Amino acid sequence: MKKNLKGMWIFGGLSLLLGIIPISCNLAKKNDYNALHDNYVTWINKPNMAKDFSYAYSNNYDDNLRDINLLTGSKVFRIASQKSPVMDFRDNIVLQPSELWYKMEYAREVLIESWSNEINKYSVHLYNNDRIKKVNLNETLEEDKQPNEFYPNKDKGNGFNNPYIFVPSSLENSINHSNFFNSLKFARSITLNFDSPEWNVINNWITYEGSKTKYKVKAVDFRLGLLKTALQNKAFRDEFYDRFHMNKAKAIEKEIYTEDNPYLNGPSLQKLFQNYQIKYDDLLNPQTLKWTKDSSIIRFELNSDLQQRDLTGFFDTMFIYSNYMDAIPYVYLTEKYNTNDLFSDDIFSQWFFNYGKTYKDRLYSSYYLIHSDDNNQTKLWRNTQYKTITGTWNTTKHLNEIIFRYNQIPLNQDTFNIQMLSAFKQNIISDINVSNLSIIEREEILKQSNQFKLNYFKLYEKYKPHNNLILNIIPKQSKSYYFNNNFAKLYYQTNINDLQNNNIDLNNIFSNKAMIFRSLINNVINNYTLAKSINFEPWLSQAPLDLKFVSNNLNNTNYQYLREAHLNLNRQKVLSTNEDNKLISINKTNMVDNKLIYENLDSITNLKAKLKSADFDYVKSTLKNMINEYYVLNSNSKNIEWDIPILAFELNKKQQQIIQELPNIFKDIDKRLQPRIMLINNYDLYKEYFLSSKSIYIENKFNLLESNTTSYIFELLKAKNHFLLLYLLYIYNHQQEAFNYLNKLSKSLFNKLKSNPKYNLIFNLENWELKNINSNVFQWNDELENVIYQYLQELIKTNFSTEDIVWLINEINNLLSFNIDFNNSVSIVNYNKVALQKYFIKPFAYDGLNYLQDIVIGE
Repeated sequence: MKKNLKGMWIFGGLSLLLGIIPISCNLAKKNDYNALHDNYVTWINKPNMAKDFSYAYSNNYDDNLRDINLLTGSKVFRIASQKSPVMDFRDNIVLQPSELWYKMEYAREVLIESWSNEINKYSVHLYNNDRIKKVNLNETLEEDKQPNEFYPNKDKGNGFNNPYIFVPSSLENSINHSNFFNSLKFARSITLNFDSPEWNVINNWITYEGSKTKYKVKAVDFRLGLLKTALQNKAFRDEFYDRFHMNKAKAIEKEIYTEDNPYLNGPSLQKLFQNYQIKYDDLLNPQTLKWTKDSSIIRFELNSDLQQRDLTGFFDTMFIYSNYMDAIPYVYLTEKYNTNDLFSDDIFSQWFFNYGKTYKDRLYSSYYLIHSDDNNQTKLWRNTQYKTITGTWNTTKHLNEIIFRYNQIPLNQDTFNIQMLSAFKQNIISDINVSNLSIIEREEILKQSNQFKLNYFKLYEKYKPHNNLILNIIPKQSKSYYFNNNFAKLYYQTNINDLQNNNIDLNNIFSNKAMIFRSLINNVINNYTLAKSINFEPWLSQAPLDLKFVSNNLNNTNYQYLREAHLNLNRQKVLSTNEDNKLISINKTNMVDNKLIYENLDSITNLKAKLKSADFDYVKSTLKNMINEYYVLNSNSKNIEWDIPILAFELNKKQQQIIQELPNIFKDIDKRLQPRIMLINNYDLYKEYFLSSKSIYIENKFNLLESNTTSYIFELLKAKNHFLLLYLLYIYNHQQEAFNYLNKLSKSLFNKLKSNPKYNLIFNLENWELKNINSNVFQWNDELENVIYQYLQELIKTNFSTEDIVWLINEINNLLSFNIDFNNSVSIVNYNKVALQKYFIKPFAYDGLNYLQDIVIGE
């Protein structure tokens, strides 16, 4: 256990540090402020997000808190890793990838009951180890290959495309054997055993100071962790209070509850179980927990009416990507509160609102423990008493200490880069993001790369929206709006008085005229130019970049993750009508055409030319005609006025120049178009423009339960009455050709619902006649949510290819996400470079899972 502080730098801020340490211009002339080389220090340019109960925040809440959880949380399984990837940066190939495998942490056995079509009955498969083959990267003749060695196929020249490989096992009872994953695909149940005579490895709970307690980690601790996670969900907790008559807990919560508290507004485990049709009444029942507290078994089983289903996604979500089942010490809590019932009204509130409130108020049973945590830093110590069933972690030279440093007030990125480069040279920090550095700084560090290690890393977006803002398609009632009546009548085909009186007819808002006008207005500006203001690529979607595709042909497609389809995903649609008055997409352009405009030598110094989209000429002429027609009927009207609110918390010089030019581009179309650019640079303005439904943009936040395309599509349907939009597409199906994939989705979904009297009753579809549709007709509820999600899963897995999903999300983007925003941009580059101190052997962090416990200290 590490108990010494190394160097005065720990106590002071980085600015103080750099004031007393001479900045070296040459990497060869550096001080070494970490001479023992046994700690890892990373500096994060944002505040410490750890508040009360942060140990229990969902792992998709904050990247840094997830990293800490992966080090300190008591896991059932994880993904283990070894070896740093070795790169050939000249040819951009990986010569030696990191080796990954599934590892049993506290699980000792896994029994999977699965259906076999070959024998037409169930069989039970036992997996009781996580052993893998030895990796051999040498060129080897087929007849010379050994059965206990793995010879991965080199898929890029003489190396690999990815900086990692998953290593299989030759043992059929290993969770890394192909049998394990095949069993999950046709599973009826998953049973975990936390006690096995084959693995006589026992861990005790320890304190934040490293003291060993008498309490051993048992299966009941994971059951309690699961139930505690379920109770973090507000809806489940309210139901729980009523069911078990917990008046005291309810009263305490009334005093402390806030909507922005991550601990008291956690994900719904009920929904996760429902999504996979898994029985959960006993799993989430405190009485069952008490009756089975001495059992070493936890079982996940499908509903009785189901024969089998693919539980691969459930396994990964529950055990790999989340902290839903992290253990908390059951016996310790019962003894602390002198009770046999942790869920009585007197006792429940005492532990639920106190255990883990700070890092001192919990126990640890993993690789590391949190020894200290404040606004400036979080310090982790190695748990020298932690034992694993396989591997050599306890006998290998791993990190004794891990430190996360924070900037309570984030610095300008350029300033932060300069300070980090100096700190890295002097071994004050352990890593530095090379991709964030300026060209000069990057060249300086790359020229002297023999003094450190270059590694790959990847920034992942998986659960939260890429951009929180979308188009405000259905404005809520308000006394005033940030647009005038002329704009409202064109953009919404609705009089502003009707908006103010909540007299909204959605038939007007989704009429051809309104859809076309919105399409034209939102395709005036070249989004490629906006994105290049920070040297990124456009991403005109709320969808997180790294969503996994769910479709009916995953094995026959080049796409695994959404970012790989970015060209088609961001393709713009300019709407019009054909001779049959059907809504169609008139343009053949895409983001490549916008790129060509940006790179056109004739406009290299002409910013206005760069800001006009590839469809600008058509947009201009069509808008001009629509505006002229409007003024024929409204001859005394004023100009068309509206605010374009743009997030402006930190604008660079290019972006400031762009903002100055934007109004002129709209005026070039027609002088009666009079937009006003509103810079949103504080929370009061943000609230006024994006949370009040007064402007053309609105905030739409979400946190996906699972990181896949089906979960994202469903989440959007729930938000801002978008389910109504889908129903309108269903009604107008015969009139639509511009949104073929949304039409396919809406037609399948609503025909299914209308064909079943039960569903028809839930949705009251017989009253959804065209004349009665308005923004108040529809109310979302849990029953409706479950029905729709189950059918949506089934529909997409059977009727939508991966390419269909790309175009479906593209259509959603065109309806909702084509706002003017510098945040509609991403780095599409798959992997970025990071520099590490040369003595670290750090494996690649797969899919955002950064297991620092796998770092080995070399010479």
